[in-house]
Parts: sequence; C-alpha cells; structure tokens
Amino acid sequence: MKSASSTQRLVQGALMAALYMVLFLITVYVPFLGFISLFFLPLPFIVHHLRFGLKSGALVGGVCLFLSPLLAPLPALFLTLVAVSAGLVMGYYYGEKKSPFLPLLAGMLTYLANYVLAFLVTYFVFNLNMIDVLQQMMEDTLAITESTASFMPIPVDEDALAVYEEMVSFIVYIFPGLLILSSMLMAWINHAVARPILTRIGLDPQPLPPFRQWNLPKSILFYYLVVLILILLQVVEEGSTLLMLVVNLHLILELLILLQGFSFVAHFAYVKNIGRFLVILAVVLSLIPLFSSLIRIIGIIDLGFGLKERLKKAD
Repeated sequence: MKSASSTQRLVQGALMAALYMVLFLITVYVPFLGFISLFFLPLPFIVHHLRFGLKSGALVGGVCLFLSPLLAPLPALFLTLVAVSAGLVMGYYYGEKKSPFLPLLAGMLTYLANYVLAFLVTYFVFNLNMIDVLQQMMEDTLAITESTASFMPIPVDEDALAVYEEMVSFIVYIFPGLLILSSMLMAWINHAVARPILTRIGLDPQPLPPFRQWNLPKSILFYYLVVLILILLQVVEEGSTLLMLVVNLHLILELLILLQGFSFVAHFAYVKNIGRFLVILAVVLSLIPLFSSLIRIIGIIDLGFGLKERLKKAD
C-alpha cells in the first residue's frame, strides 16, 4: 500500500511539474496567452499540496525551480519562485479550511514578500532601483504620446496629460501601496481561477461569501478619517517617510471603502432583484472620478450606519 501511495505521489508530482513547465513556457514566450497563463502558475502546487501534503508539494516546487533557468532566461526564475511560494502557502490554508479569506490573505502576504525580495535583490545585487525604472517607463510613454500628437492630428487631453505627469513624479510615494494592491489583486485572481478547478477535481475549497455580504471592520473609518485630516491639513512634511506612509494608507483605504460601496450596490441589486447589471454599471462608471467618490460615500455610510441591514428590514 505504501509502495502504491509513493508511486502515485511520484507520478502525480511529475504530471504537476510538467503542467507547470508548460504554463511557465507559455507565460515567458507567448505574448498574449502568457498574460493569461500567468494567473494559473500557482495552481499545480496548490493541487499537489492538497493531495499529498507540504513536503511533496515542496519537492515538486524544487524540481520546477531547478528546471526553470534551463528553459528560460535567469530572471524568469522569479516567476517560479513566486508561483511555488504562493501555491504552497495558499494550498496550506485551503487545506486548513478555517476561514475562506485566509488563503487570500496568506497569498497576498506571500506575493508582497516576493515583491520586496525582488526589489532588494535588484537594488543591492544589480544596483537597479525599480522605482526609477518605473518612472522612466512612464516618462517614455508620456514622451511618445506627446511626440505622436505633434506629428498627427490626434486630440490630446491636456488635463489628462497634466495628471499623468503629476503621477509620474508621485510614483516614488505610492510605490509601496501599488505593491500591496498588486499583491491583493494577484491573490484574488489566483483564487478565482483555482477554486472552480479545485472543486471540479473534488478538492472542495471553502467558497468565499457572496460579494454582497462582504463588510469591512468599522475601525477602517477611523483610520480613513485620520489619514484624510492629515492630507487635508497638510501637516505632514513633503518628502518625509511619514508622508509616504500617509499617502499609501490613503490609497489602500480608499480602494477598500470603494469595494465596500460596490458591495452595497451588489446587496441593493440582490434585494431589488435587479441582477448583476447594476454592479457592472457601477464598476464601469467608477472610472469617472465624481462617480467613484459617490460610491465611496455610499461605502462610508454603509460602514457607519449599516445600510445593508436597514435595507433588509425595509423589505
């Protein structure tokens, strides 16, 4: 029995390693399809961890880490490192089944740790500052846009260009917040693509509660108010570490409150039997700054006064 179990583990491990390497090569070498396969990279490690445990999953990860630099440029090894670590961590918390949000939180922190590691390695080993690289890329994009507009009769929104220029100069402040938001997004997409597949093969991860039932802690309102006051009163010295902290907190808290607003819209649509169209419309319209502010106000009121519960009682 033990021999059969070991053979099964070995065969399944080889299959998962082969599956990962196919996804990895698509991600590295196939332009458009590679962007999609990127989100599936942690899946083989999640599956193998859930089936055979952490040691077996780590062994498959080690094999993939060994093979990656043989088949792709050395920097692509970072993709495998992120996929292995995120897959094993999320797989562990899927197996624990303590809370449906734990795999997402653990995945987000794992992505963030990998991003910080990559930043430190590129800075101290390769003497390359990723913030400077990002700023330069944005400046090059702006220069190409302006030069194209000067040669071709293309209408250019001067206000939008001014906002973009300000964003380029401000990127040094919001870079940590962008890393956190990127980590959150990657973990959520990994969950979104993994869960139906895991359910299909019988591994049954805990589902997240419906989006309309999501509620942030009310304490977020206090933090948001403090940060907003600091920004409005301009009491933080420009260029200071505290300003970077305040700006990034403001960026993250505004996104969380926006999500709370969308959650209320989803709950309203559910109670009124409107369907998902209203939520999709709200997300699209939130690209307009005025409308996104309105959604955040709804999120703040929902957090502070329990609009969802009042809507239930009214119906």
